[in-house]
Amino acid sequence: MNKKEHQRQVREQKQAAAERKAAMMKMTYWGLGALVVAFVLFYVIRSIMFPPPSVSEVVASDHSKGNPNAPVTIVEYSDFQCPACKAQYDSIKEIWSQVKSSVRLVYRHFPLTNIHPHSMTAAHYAEAAARQGKFWEMHDLLFENYNQWVGAKDVKPLFDGYVKQLGLDAEQFAKDVDSSEVRAKIASDLQSARRAHVAVTPSLYLNGELVTDVRTADKLKEAIRKVKDGY
Repeated sequence: MNKKEHQRQVREQKQAAAERKAAMMKMTYWGLGALVVAFVLFYVIRSIMFPPPSVSEVVASDHSKGNPNAPVTIVEYSDFQCPACKAQYDSIKEIWSQVKSSVRLVYRHFPLTNIHPHSMTAAHYAEAAARQGKFWEMHDLLFENYNQWVGAKDVKPLFDGYVKQLGLDAEQFAKDVDSSEVRAKIASDLQSARRAHVAVTPSLYLNGELVTDVRTADKLKEAIRKVKDGY
């Protein structure tokens, strides 16, 4: 190879390297752009579909049961893996048949992921079930089977069993469980909790007022009676 051919080859190699670098930079910019768009879309979906409600209001995206025109509204911020939330679930269940005509119960997610590693997964499963009209059924299964999954390393096989037990469309569920809509709903509940300065779970608000020491069925029933009677 003579000197002239060598110089030409070097120029071609440099040009090819520059073109590869430019292509990689272009792909990087496109990737960053896609991430920005996805991030913006997530917050747009959350703000439009799931605006964070206050503790004294009930919005369309909330999960509620009982009497929609009840004199007492309970807004509960809860974590499916929290043992105190399990105890609160049991106390509500114990008195529900007695109070449901005068109470509207609203459940909002507040998963404490730093101490409860499965809490976010449980919230996602509950929300995905909600998209097939089975939020409360999944809510109940998660708490009823609390001891079965709370210490498991991998909860998804157990949770998938609950999906099957409820007769949910498995293919649709798989699409929904980590969808932007599900993530936005949970994020909205979290933002609502933070605005209310919720620090622990469960936190219960009766007609917008935080109540404490209502873990037992009797104490919760008495708190409901006082709010209902205007004390």
